[in-house]
Amino acid sequence: MGDDLDPGEPGLTRFWIEFDYGPGPRSLSTWNPGPSCLGVTGFDYDDALRIARAEYFADRPLPAVRSFIQDVDVSTIDELMTQPFSPPTWRGVWYPPQWRSRPSVDDSSL
Repeated sequence: MGDDLDPGEPGLTRFWIEFDYGPGPRSLSTWNPGPSCLGVTGFDYDDALRIARAEYFADRPLPAVRSFIQDVDVSTIDELMTQPFSPPTWRGVWYPPQWRSRPSVDDSSL
């Protein structure tokens, strides 16, 4: 799939963000850290984090970012070679897949 995808909206950048939740509590049954990584397309890194917060961390703190890749080529992400993902050319979260038929970021919620 690589970078031959539809260019999408001008001015958007794909990010692959990996989170660091630190050590979990003793009772794992109550620990729900959220996704370990996200594929997000935004205007810039801060916009991608705002989208991630709104989509996955609205009711809990955004975890520390362990690493991120800007302008990621989706064909280089191992997780994506065996799992589906939403269109990475639209502004919003594309991994884990949201299965939307169009971009759906609501700026009023960011």
